[in-house]
Amino acid sequence: MYPKNFYENLNLNLFFNNKLFQLVFVLLVSIVLYRFLTKYILKLFFNFAYRNIKDEEKKQKIKTVVVLLNNVIKTIILVVVLVVVFDILGFNIAPILTGAGIVGLAVSFGSQSIVKDIVSGIFIILENQINVGDNVKIGSYEGRVKELTLRSIYLIDDDKNLIIIPNSQVSAILKYKKNNEISKKHSKKV
Repeated sequence: MYPKNFYENLNLNLFFNNKLFQLVFVLLVSIVLYRFLTKYILKLFFNFAYRNIKDEEKKQKIKTVVVLLNNVIKTIILVVVLVVVFDILGFNIAPILTGAGIVGLAVSFGSQSIVKDIVSGIFIILENQINVGDNVKIGSYEGRVKELTLRSIYLIDDDKNLIIIPNSQVSAILKYKKNNEISKKHSKKV
């Protein structure tokens, strides 16, 4: 057996209060958390949704959402790790957080239209309002949807002109049937 004062001599406080140990621990926890969230949770969601859908366009939308979620998870974990590392290294993080809040507020005012575009794009994609290849009228623009991104809708008109419409400016979408006639359920009889 160990002597009675073996544990007292071990002094685990010195080990756990060591900054190098704390930094390594934070980095390992963040890597494990990131791997768990991306490899298991996102893959589980992706595989479940991907397996049950036959349409290739919808599969592409699922891939887009998974990549977007992966980037959000990575950014959140990185920011939290940076703040914790600064705290471990002895930096006063209160001014850093305050400054980040002020910068975040300024950036949010400056990028308000970009955020609107992305949020609108997410809803357009998730609600499956339009798809690539659909003939649509958005505002005063008519054409075939060439590309649909989180930020914009790309239309090709009859003269082969490319029309780029930010998603935040889409207030109504008129979706034509395949032969360019308005769907009967959306048309009004006069």
